[in-house]
Amino acid sequence: HGRRVMYLVSSMLSCFASISSAFATNYEIYLAANFITGIFVLNSYQLAGIIVLEMMPKSRRALPEQVQSVLWSASLLLLCFLAFITRHLSWRYVQVILSLTTLYMLFQPWVIDESLRWLYVTKQYKKAEQLIRKIARINKVDPQRALDVFNKSVKSESQSLAQQSDVENIKLFEELNTNVDLQDQELSTKESSLLMFFKNKNLFKVTAITSFL
Repeated sequence: HGRRVMYLVSSMLSCFASISSAFATNYEIYLAANFITGIFVLNSYQLAGIIVLEMMPKSRRALPEQVQSVLWSASLLLLCFLAFITRHLSWRYVQVILSLTTLYMLFQPWVIDESLRWLYVTKQYKKAEQLIRKIARINKVDPQRALDVFNKSVKSESQSLAQQSDVENIKLFEELNTNVDLQDQELSTKESSLLMFFKNKNLFKVTAITSFL
């Protein structure tokens, strides 16, 4: 579905789950709401990082992570300050205040576009061209140069894929001729590896202990 869709869904679900945890009537509901929040916050964080990273040129790809690290540290300091000034209030108020900081996610569908690289990789060239024109319009530049580079890249990729297809067909034919021998070798290797696992007592003990832990 694309990075944009998954990011928006994860962000909104984490927002709603975070707000709902403030109105939990028992510990089980509170725990479930925080569990859902943690899952989707992590997912949205990773997707946001990927989207921003794909927007940046190679020489500037470290910048988003640096900015994020500073903002994360600053937010933790603000959290301590918020906890101090609300120390006489119920934890529910603190949770609501923290959750309200995520309401900006409701406006993201009108701000965030799909990743241009993802559109290119998935061969959605029409949408990619529309996005290039939109970016050029916002930056008030001529989109033709970017479109020429994009179309040239698409054409060269199509030619390379056609060449790879011929090479892959030849390799596939050669692999089919030796497939039976390879399967026999793999089967004998797996059987010997399994026997070695049970024969080696130390290996068996370590595996059993780590699996239990």
